[in-house]
Amino acid sequence: MIPSWSSVVQFLPLSIRTSILGVIVGALILSNIFMLVFGLTGVKIFTKIVEVPKGILIPVITILSVIGSYTINNNINDIYWMIGFGIFGYILKTYDYPVGPLVLGIILGPLLDVSYRRAVMTAQGTITGFLLDILKNPISLTLLTAIIVMILAQNNIFTLLKDKLKSKNKESDRENKEKFI
Repeated sequence: MIPSWSSVVQFLPLSIRTSILGVIVGALILSNIFMLVFGLTGVKIFTKIVEVPKGILIPVITILSVIGSYTINNNINDIYWMIGFGIFGYILKTYDYPVGPLVLGIILGPLLDVSYRRAVMTAQGTITGFLLDILKNPISLTLLTAIIVMILAQNNIFTLLKDKLKSKNKESDRENKEKFI
């Protein structure tokens, strides 16, 4: 015998029955069920979409992108911005620029600017005060040290030092082995 919905709800804890958490969990379970049904029934259709030739797919995507960018503000300048950023993205992809640092720079750039201005204002506008504040704070000092080490790790000097240390370690290992033999 299959239990009714009211008997299932009766045995749920009160916090789940009345809270937003219960609504969210229920919605997630329901959406997973719908995704399973639509995913399994739409597999053949989705494979056909993937097999559409690029000669048809690229113009359709371009037209939909132009229409979408125009309809946001009903302004032709948005289309020019879209084309400009498309060309910029193509150049970045052509020359193998990584996307992650670019996105981080775009997102964190304004935050960095505001934080830098605030730090300079707390140092009364002097560079020496600003640098001394960096050296006084242990978190800032640790991050500054990590940045300097990362920059130095990219240089040939660091690799030469690393090779010298490896050769010294190999020599000391040989000496230790000879002592025990």
